[in-house]
Amino acid sequence: MYEHHIDEMTKAIMKRAINTFVLNSNPEIDQHIREALFSYWHDKIAIVWTVEDVQEYARENHADGIKLTDDQAREILNDVFDNTSAEYGISWETIDSYICDYIGEVS
Repeated sequence: MYEHHIDEMTKAIMKRAINTFVLNSNPEIDQHIREALFSYWHDKIAIVWTVEDVQEYARENHADGIKLTDDQAREILNDVFDNTSAEYGISWETIDSYICDYIGEVS
């Protein structure tokens, strides 16, 4: 897991904790969360695909410069996640295929 992913997860957890428990931002709590996440992920890997990845690919690699909303890109990512075999993995070609399928369904 890349360090920036840990940082993003820490910020998301703290934001939720602050909103839920009416906490003040606290660097010490941030650090504990960050250490817990690093500890959890130290012997694992995760390949992360984002809504922005899907949107950028669609915009830059399709003739019409397809502009997907966050919800549309998230739906494509969920389809990829639900229907892709770990044996073959996910590549830009996979993302492209699911974008094309989605565009065909929407048209």
